[in-house]
Amino acid sequence: SSSSSANPRKPARASHMELVISSLQTAFCQMERGIQTDYSLADFAEMLHLRTSEQQDPLEFSGLFFDKIRSMTSNTTLPTRSKAAPAPTLTPTYRPSVTDLITGQEGYKTTCLSCNHSSCSAPADFIQLDVGIDSGDLASSLESLMGQELLDGSNMYQCSSCGKRSSAMRERELVSTPPVLFLQLMRYKFDMNTLEKHKVT
Repeated sequence: SSSSSANPRKPARASHMELVISSLQTAFCQMERGIQTDYSLADFAEMLHLRTSEQQDPLEFSGLFFDKIRSMTSNTTLPTRSKAAPAPTLTPTYRPSVTDLITGQEGYKTTCLSCNHSSCSAPADFIQLDVGIDSGDLASSLESLMGQELLDGSNMYQCSSCGKRSSAMRERELVSTPPVLFLQLMRYKFDMNTLEKHKVT
């Protein structure tokens, strides 16, 4: 009563992660609706302990940014989800963490061409899919990403079933997809002849 009115409860301090997200929201809002022609992200970079003197392309920065997000929210270990397990969703009683929202799991299925035995790798976390843009459209690019790869020549597969070192087909499998799926468009290709990166137009 009197003691509670004299000492009102102070609002909880925002977590560091909440401050980072708030700073990012402010930056997007300023870029979309602000009247300034430019906007400084110095405060945002400082929160993530980024060196503003380092120049990075979008691919490098997105990888670094997501790594920072995951490291800041990795107080608990995420359980491995099976194919049948649904991805976490936002409900009135459950608010998934940032890591839950952006993390999926992928694996590889390899089929021996000598005995047709297939083996699957252990699921691994991913936070974005790197998609090429030289296939014409997004659907074709995703199909190419998930397509089969021939393991042959010096890259032959050691089959655990028949014991032979033989050619094999390997394909990528998405074990689970996150509620928010990030696609990183690969705007540059590496030329093995010139050893340089070239922008894909």
